[in-house]
Amino acid sequence: MKKNILKSNFFFHNHIVNTKYPIFLSLFLIFFFIFLILFFNKYDVFSYFFFSFIFFFLNIFYWAEKDLFFESDSGIFNLKLYNSILVGFFIFLLSEVALFSGFLWCFFDRAFSLSPLEYSFYFSNISIERVVWIELPFLVTLIFIFSGYCAIISYYYYSLGERDLSNGFLQLSIIFGLFFLICQIKEYNELSFCFDDNVISSIFFLLTSFHAMHAIVGLFLLNISLVLNDK
Repeated sequence: MKKNILKSNFFFHNHIVNTKYPIFLSLFLIFFFIFLILFFNKYDVFSYFFFSFIFFFLNIFYWAEKDLFFESDSGIFNLKLYNSILVGFFIFLLSEVALFSGFLWCFFDRAFSLSPLEYSFYFSNISIERVVWIELPFLVTLIFIFSGYCAIISYYYYSLGERDLSNGFLQLSIIFGLFFLICQIKEYNELSFCFDDNVISSIFFLLTSFHAMHAIVGLFLLNISLVLNDK
């Protein structure tokens, strides 16, 4: 017994040795982006794109249910493994910052380094309308911030053992997140330009759609947390 305890201080311990879900997740993600690119280039592959999207999220759900939740409840994590997970999380955050910084860099490079002739060409197919920021954009931003704030408060009450208050704030966070996505869809429907009009519109849709995808994944994880919180 003493030998096992000593080993747990120096070695990684988990109950899942081999799992098939990460490779499936990678394959579905590759197919998803391939069909997405083909769809934006006017190929009739919407059904393949849709099913790859569904299988992608189903794979995440089964992976979480079969492996991740079991490992979280029954795994033995030593300090070295905990620090490795923490470093991996910060690397993920750094990759997110690099991703969106690259998109923004591309946008500002195109917007501020064009000659007058190139500028008129890129914006010739876009009817630009002035947006009153204090109305819908400001409201959507407040809703998104408040959704994240409710999630933080939910975790705070969960750490105190207040399950009812934690569930209440978690449900509020999910509701505000759904309202944010509805407002995003409304804004998309009111746009006067499309993804393939020019490079500026393509960057705009790329930035906003990636942000919306992060919001969708966040809502999915919040719903999982709500289900686990009720157990």
